[in-house]
Amino acid sequence: MAGAVPSESDILCETCGYTLNGLPDSSNCPECGAAISQSTTQSGRGLTGFEERSGLSSFITTTLAVLLRPTLFYRALATRTDHPAAAWFAQRHRFIASLLFCSAAIGYGLWLESISRRPRDLEASDFLALLLLYFICSIGLFFFMGVLTRFAGWLSSLESAYWGMRLPIPVVRRCLHYHTASYLPIGIVANIVVWSYRWMIEVGIISRGTGVTFAYTLSGVVIASAAYLFLMYLTAMRQTRYANV
Repeated sequence: MAGAVPSESDILCETCGYTLNGLPDSSNCPECGAAISQSTTQSGRGLTGFEERSGLSSFITTTLAVLLRPTLFYRALATRTDHPAAAWFAQRHRFIASLLFCSAAIGYGLWLESISRRPRDLEASDFLALLLLYFICSIGLFFFMGVLTRFAGWLSSLESAYWGMRLPIPVVRRCLHYHTASYLPIGIVANIVVWSYRWMIEVGIISRGTGVTFAYTLSGVVIASAAYLFLMYLTAMRQTRYANV
C-alpha cells in the first residue's frame, strides 16, 4: 500500500495533492507553490450544464464537453454533490449505447449470414424476429451496463485507496455517470464499420471472401475503443483525485 488515504475533511492541493490543513486561502501550497484558493474557494468547480438546467440542448452541450474537452470538463466538475441529473445523464447515454451496440451486433450476425456458403434472403418473419431480439438485447444490455458501472465504481475506489489516493465511491460514480458519454462515438463507429461491410457485400463492391479483412478491421475498432475508454476514465480520475469541492 502506497500510504494513508487522506480523509474527506482534509484539504488537498489540486495541483500536487499536498495536504493544506490549517493554511489560509491567501497563502500558497508549501509543496508546489500553487495558490491555495485555486483548490478551495476559487477552484472553479460546479454543476454541469445539464444539472443546472436539464434539457435536450444542455444534454448535447454537456455530452460534447465530455467528449471534446474531457480534461477541462472534469477539472470543473463539482465532486462533492449528488445531483440526480447526473444519473439521468448516464441512463440516457446507457440507453443510446445499448441501442447502438445491439445494432452493431445484429449487423455482425447478418454479415456472417451474408458470407456463409448458403446465404438466403431474409423474410418478413426474420425481420420481426430480429426486431424482437434487438429490443430484448438492448434492454438487457442497458441494465447490465448499469450494474457494471456500479462495480467499476467500487473497484476504482478500492484500487485508489490501495495507492493512497482519495477517490471515494460517490466521487468515482459521479465521474462514471459522465464517462458514459464516451460510449457514443464507439457505438457510432462500430455501426459504421459493421453495416458498411455488409452493404458493400450486398452491392458487390467487395467480395464475400473478405472475412479476414473485416475481422482485422473490427478487431482494430475493439482495441482502439478499449484504449479510448481507458484514457477517458483515466482523465476523469486524474482531474478529481485531489478535488475538495
